[in-house]
Amino acid sequence: ANGFLESDSVTVDLLEEESKENVTVTLGRGESITGSLHWNDGRPAVEVTVSAQFDVAHGVGLGGLNALRGAYAETVTDSNGDFTLFGLGKGPFVVSASSKAPLVSTTSDGSEPIQVRWQAQVGSVQPGTQGLQLTLVPPLSIAGRVVDEGDAPVEEFRIHYARSSDGPAGGLASKTSQRSKTFKSDEGQFVLEDFTPGSYMAWVQDDAHASEAPLSF
Repeated sequence: ANGFLESDSVTVDLLEEESKENVTVTLGRGESITGSLHWNDGRPAVEVTVSAQFDVAHGVGLGGLNALRGAYAETVTDSNGDFTLFGLGKGPFVVSASSKAPLVSTTSDGSEPIQVRWQAQVGSVQPGTQGLQLTLVPPLSIAGRVVDEGDAPVEEFRIHYARSSDGPAGGLASKTSQRSKTFKSDEGQFVLEDFTPGSYMAWVQDDAHASEAPLSF
């Protein structure tokens, strides 16, 4: 059950054609972690799921035994952005949260702002920690629109992207480093997320239009 530590095993001996009632299994609360979640402008993040998962960076040797019980818990923040995670084992844990929100409140062309997944994460958190502060920040992302020669939005397209040295311009078309994503949008909108810092190339594929030269960013 969420919020409780896994129970110890209970031994029940049964004879042939015997049944037993009123078997009691006790769940403990285990360890807990308390804290608060906010957006990067200081506003409390309300009704956002927060989770704690055993930090695999500490799973070497005997530390891995700590993942056997109470390795995961989740809860939802209250109206102040506060949360308490129960049912945790010995840890340590990675505490994380994510929620979709626009990168900007308004756009220059009046279109609806694109929603991206903001994230917060802290590792090596010990059980019993109180007052943990998490801040949701936007991902490294590229957002924009695809339009045709007449500035009309292209409603369905596919974007391929890779690090600059691995893209078409670099001459190293490594399939392992390239990624692609298909979009369907009445406004021609797209957002690419989950980047790591670096230089990238992107090119758009659409059956009805000729391919343009790769974009650098």
